[in-house]
Amino acid sequence: MLEEESQYITASLGDIAQACTQQHDTQYGDALSTVERQLRTYYALRFRSDSDHLKSLYRHFNPTVTQNRAELTPDERSALKEAFFAQMSGLLSAANYLELSMQEVQRAIDEQALFDLRVSVNLSDYDRLLVFRRGATEQVLTVKRWFGRFGERRMEFVNYDRVALVFSKNTRGSDIHIKLFQNVPRHDIEILLPEPQVKMRLRDKLMIGVPAVAGGAAVLLTKLAPTLLLIGSLVAFWLGLSDKSVTIDQGAMLALGAGLLALGGHLWRQFGALKNRRLKFLKVLTENLYFKSLDNNSGAIQQLLDTASDEEIKEVFLVYHFLNQSGKPMSSCELDTMIEDWLGEELNCSSNFDILDAVNKAIGLGLVTPHADRYIATEITCAIAQLNKALHEEVFTH
Repeated sequence: MLEEESQYITASLGDIAQACTQQHDTQYGDALSTVERQLRTYYALRFRSDSDHLKSLYRHFNPTVTQNRAELTPDERSALKEAFFAQMSGLLSAANYLELSMQEVQRAIDEQALFDLRVSVNLSDYDRLLVFRRGATEQVLTVKRWFGRFGERRMEFVNYDRVALVFSKNTRGSDIHIKLFQNVPRHDIEILLPEPQVKMRLRDKLMIGVPAVAGGAAVLLTKLAPTLLLIGSLVAFWLGLSDKSVTIDQGAMLALGAGLLALGGHLWRQFGALKNRRLKFLKVLTENLYFKSLDNNSGAIQQLLDTASDEEIKEVFLVYHFLNQSGKPMSSCELDTMIEDWLGEELNCSSNFDILDAVNKAIGLGLVTPHADRYIATEITCAIAQLNKALHEEVFTH
């Protein structure tokens, strides 16, 4: 996994808690389980407030809600939209998603697509567009060259575990759409955007164009050439370019009709081939979107809230447990190394989460105390008491 991309912890909270508690005696394991349950309850209460606020804002822009909308002036709508995008950006960051700049998005659009199609997207169609991704792995794909007749080639690419889109179109009164996807190659981000224009590559144009031209030429030479020469001579006589009189009999007219019918049939078959090729591309696009789509709109908000809550619980839980387990003051670097090594050895997952942010959250809950340039964990019974206090404060606050 790319170091700069792996800020989230791939292991689940349940697996982390189980692995930590099983390494110790029953008494400490039970106390640690209590800490984990209290953290779950605390962050559930904290994120409930965020959830209510976000959903209240989104009610004005949800494309699936068309009734009982409040009448807003353009200025009010613009202010609420800005507030919603700002809060969504914060939520995605809390869920350990990283934002792609518009330059990165445009570069991904300009790069050769991994899938066997070419898609064009105009970023100016969007009033606001947020593209976030989480987790990145370098992968290799072996693809056939020219229908598998000329060997294979290896394609190296970066694959994102999750991609989140938040956007509104550049039209008056446009709604806000939220979409979550999984397993998206960086080169193919453009296929996730709405209304992509599927285009043919040069290879596809040649595959259709060359047989069409060759077939058309064959029809002209075999079916229409004699009749066309006759008509050409007649036109030249009418224009005074030739003094030789030309007579077109019934047989010539039948030959001309048959030739035109053959040419029309050829053109219709080529049009059908072009249409089928385009439908094939759309089928590839639809299938990829179907299997990559995770959630939309309100459901996506709830999923992101759950993810952000889990990420914060995992970070605080790991910081407290390993600092408490060490039994001595530790620096943030020492603690970071200890946690990341343990995650790799015990749960086979790599992570580079923000250790200082996690330590500060634990300090805010009273689970950790600064000690010079180091940190020390609160004794576990006192930590449980501190969490009970934080829970009561959170209940009364909301």
